[in-house]
Formats: sequence, C-alpha cells, structure tokens
Amino acid sequence: MHRSLFSTALIAAATAIAGPVQASDSPWEVRVVPYLWTAGVDGSLSHENFPISLHPRASFSDVFSRLDAAGMVVFEAHRERYGLFGDIVAVDLSDTVRIPLGGVHFPIEVSTSTTTALLAMQYRLRQDRRSHLDLVAGVRFWSLGTRFTYNVPSEIPDELPIPRQYGISQREWWPDIQVGLKGAHHFDNAFFVSGWALAGAGGADLTTDLMVSIGYEFGRRTSLVLGYRRIETDFSTSGGFAFDAVMHGPGVALEFRF
Repeated sequence: MHRSLFSTALIAAATAIAGPVQASDSPWEVRVVPYLWTAGVDGSLSHENFPISLHPRASFSDVFSRLDAAGMVVFEAHRERYGLFGDIVAVDLSDTVRIPLGGVHFPIEVSTSTTTALLAMQYRLRQDRRSHLDLVAGVRFWSLGTRFTYNVPSEIPDELPIPRQYGISQREWWPDIQVGLKGAHHFDNAFFVSGWALAGAGGADLTTDLMVSIGYEFGRRTSLVLGYRRIETDFSTSGGFAFDAVMHGPGVALEFRF
C-alpha cells in the first residue's frame, strides 16, 4: 500500500516537473558540494540463513575508530524553475559485536560497505531575492555489502543454532522513490541556511533523508558549509537479509558554484 502511495506521489510530482518548458536563454546554474561526513551508524543487520541479528554501532564519539571511510557529494543544476538534484554517499564501517551464546559473550567481526546515490528532478515552487523552495522527486539507489566473521570459542558447547565458524559476505541492492522539499535562505551578511526533507519507499519499507546546513559565502563562487544529515532505511528480503539502520552525523564541505 505504501509503495503505491509513493509511486502515485512520484508520478504526480514528475508530471508537474516535466511540464512544458519554455525556451529560455537563461544560463544553467550548477552547484557541487563535496563533504567530509563523520557519520555515525546505528541499527540492526541480518544475513540470509543466519538466525541472529547483529547491532553494529558507531556513535560520533567513536566514529574515528570504527568508521573506515565516509563522504558524500551533493550536486545541483537548474535553469529558471527546472533542474536536476542528486548526491552520492559512501560509508564503510567495521565493528566488533559481542553476542551472548552458551553463557559466554563472544565477538563477531562485522563490516559493512554502503553506497547510495540519488538522482532527482526539481521544480522551483517559490523564489525571491533571498529564498527559494523546490519540489524534488526522484529515485535513490542503494548498494550494501556486509561480512560476518567469527570462530566460536571451544568453551561454548556444540549445541548451537549457528555454525561454529563463519566468514561470509552478502550484498544487496535496491531502489527507493524519494519525494520531498528542498530550500535555502540567504542573509545580508553572506551567511545562509539550507536543507531538505525527503521520504519514500520501494525496495525498502521506508527511506527518509533529512539535511540541515549553514554556510558562509566567501565570494560569488565558493562557500564554506557545515551541516548535519540523517539517512534512515528499513530494507529486508524474504530470505532473511535485513538492514534497518540510521546513518547520521555532522559534515563540513566547500561549495562550488558555476
């Protein structure tokens, strides 16, 4: 049901965005924003044919010890009311999760490699000298690779619901519709605030994306940006693979305008 609703919303939004475009001599305006993102990760992760869900966690306080790599690039191109909007995000995490089994807490090494990219159309609903508000509709693509590795200690008895040794990688990919709003407001002192709120479903039961940032314009083409982003997804397969997680944290970027 929820996927039908989001599909209907996407079709309606795309129809509005893809309406008749008048020929125009206005130039395209392009914005590219590469971020260093210190993303924390919270959630649960399951493998197919593996009966235990693991809960890797990397909060902001320990992100530098557990986060192998994280970054994102946001891009935008628009002319008058119409344009494109997108991003690419990559987060690699490794963690040791201890689970109780046979009266002993033993470690499982968990690694995840998450890449997600958004490609969307946008339509400018409102614009004045300082502010603008855009309708956004598109598709977010996910690629998730995971690996569990462990050896059950000898002191744990043989009657176990899991193999005594395990070292398997599994990968899934899926698309999600995303619909929402994006906007910005510029102050007279070269500071500005911006952000977006997107939500949708498809392969996942629900995927949400929230971003808020503050920036300072050094000139006509460059800005320093500080932001906070939260991406959440709830994905599972009939075989037992599941990824129900939140990636969130602050980031710093340089914005380039062309």
